This record gives sequence, C-alpha cells and structure tokens, in this order.
Amino acid sequence: MDGLGTIAQWMAFGVSLLSVGLVVYNSVFSAAARSADKVSEAVEGNRGRLDRHEARIAAIEADLRHIPSADAFADLRVGQEGIRGDLKELAASIRPLTSIAERWQDFMQENSK
Repeated sequence: MDGLGTIAQWMAFGVSLLSVGLVVYNSVFSAAARSADKVSEAVEGNRGRLDRHEARIAAIEADLRHIPSADAFADLRVGQEGIRGDLKELAASIRPLTSIAERWQDFMQENSK
C-alpha cells in the first residue's frame, strides 16, 4: 500500500501544482486582457482628438502656403525702396510746380479784389 500512497501523494501534488499554475495563468492573462481593453479604449477615445489635430494642422499648412518666403520678402523690400526713391524724385520735381501754383493763387486772389 506504500506504493499506492506515494502515487496518490504525487497525484495530489500534481493537481495542486496544476491549479496554482492555472490561477497564475488566469490572473496574468486576464490582467493583460484588461490592459489591452484599456489601451483600445484610450486609442478609440483619442481618435477623434487626433482627427481634430490633423484638421488643424492641414488648415495651418494651407495658410502657410500663402505666406511669402524670405526671398519674396527681400524682393518686396527692394521694390519698396525703389518706390520710396521714385516718390522722393517725384516730390522734388513737383516742388517747382507747387511754388508756381502758390504764386498763381496769390495773383488770382489779389486781382479778384
């Protein structure tokens, strides 16, 4: 009977070991499944937020396409300086006409009295 008792003890030990292994397995994989569900929920929750950010980025990129580059700004500055020089030249050429117009206005006012 000693042989049967030893076999029964080993069987009981094996069943206990199997049940402990199953408990550990279930706790590990159920926690992993819960974590995977939480990650899936977080991803789904952020999908709308990500879509809104993509739309905002696309709008900003569209606006940036219309902004002149640094080279274009430099060209505008050169053009502006050219216009400023032309205006100074125009003002200098108009000064004699202004004085003529003032004298003519004075003459007309004196003769109208």
